[in-house]
Amino acid sequence: MVAARAFTMFVMVLVLISFFLAKASYFDVYLGPGCHNDMQHYSVCGCLNIHPSYHGGFKFVYEGQRIRTFNQPFCQDEVSTIISTIREATTMYSCNQVFQFQSIFFQC
Repeated sequence: MVAARAFTMFVMVLVLISFFLAKASYFDVYLGPGCHNDMQHYSVCGCLNIHPSYHGGFKFVYEGQRIRTFNQPFCQDEVSTIISTIREATTMYSCNQVFQFQSIFFQC
């Protein structure tokens, strides 16, 4: 009986941990304008180069991890922009214009 109760508590803790770990910011980039065509998904911590063909638009979903954008590959610029939540907004879109940055850095 005690073993079953301990196992149940263990499973509940694992479920709670997985719930909190599942929420992570992500950055989607699109092949063409409109944010509804071929897409690549980025969500790993650290510096990520954006595929050169995927600059038609982006969607950033903020779940606690900010990103910094860079105009050069490999996060090499001295000047960059931090994107995080703006007031209560948790999603940022730019679907009708080409964006210039070449790499992003997920701050985890």
